[in-house]
Amino acid sequence: MPATVGEAALLYASIFLLRNPLWISLTLVVLWILGGVGYVVNSVYSAELFPTLLRGTSSGVAFSMGRLGGYVSTLILPMLLLSIRLAGVFALLAVLMTPLALTCPLIAPRSEGKGIDELEREYY
Repeated sequence: MPATVGEAALLYASIFLLRNPLWISLTLVVLWILGGVGYVVNSVYSAELFPTLLRGTSSGVAFSMGRLGGYVSTLILPMLLLSIRLAGVFALLAVLMTPLALTCPLIAPRSEGKGIDELEREYY
């Protein structure tokens, strides 16, 4: 979740910094790094939370939805860049990520310090 908060904050800040090609490059590199952190955290966190009997299917559905989102965004991105420019795309992404960054810490179960068996008993 810190990666999501960091991405949202960086996207908001980049709206004002996107006048310089160096800032554009730096922003994209940092977003790429934060996206990789989020991918790893998602895979570990989802493996902890899903019950053993559903873990493979649940993880597969979660990763498939992520891949589908990546595919759809690849199709939509050129149209967005032409219509609302790069700063507008970053602002749109920041607006879409803000509810996620605010709600995940509130509704996601806490799993630190608990074994998988304990998590299954507690949540399922």
